Amino acid sequence: PVVAAADHLLDIHSTSQDVVPFWVYPAFERNASVALAIGLPSVHLVMPNGLGSGTPMIQHGAFSGAHAPGAALVAECGQHFKQATADIATEVAMRFIAHFGLIDALPVTTPRAPQRRFELLETHIIKADTFHFVRPLIGFETFARGELIAVNGSEEICSPCDDCTIFMPARAAIVGREAVYLTRPLQD
Repeated sequence: PVVAAADHLLDIHSTSQDVVPFWVYPAFERNASVALAIGLPSVHLVMPNGLGSGTPMIQHGAFSGAHAPGAALVAECGQHFKQATADIATEVAMRFIAHFGLIDALPVTTPRAPQRRFELLETHIIKADTFHFVRPLIGFETFARGELIAVNGSEEICSPCDDCTIFMPARAAIVGREAVYLTRPLQD
């Protein structure tokens, strides 16, 4: 009921591994304009066809389609329990609230980083406990079209395009969990 009653939605996350903070949102202008206006984090994961591994809160109920009542975004703020993660989460939340005029705008105290947007192409789920990447990955590595990224049981996961950029590679092979997000840079 809380989500159903919301005008706008911000879902704040932290992760089990240290990641560059980034936005995640469905590919609607209302979401992009809010994320770009807030400016932090500077990396965006844009989902034209959803997450591919379930329904995130930002696509629940009224927020699921093109005619949603307002913006719906996830802010992945960094690794669990780090002070920097808490600081980013707090600043993103405050800027989100200020963006909609519920509090006074916050002064920009640090230069804003250039915004980098990526389109989600594929989400892979771990199918076998023998899942492994062909080399150690931490995220944001790039692969050429057709280059082997991982082996998932009998399936080979290969790059679907040049400059395929990896988001959130799994640290352990746990069947049923997300293995990796394959993206491509968007040219705005």
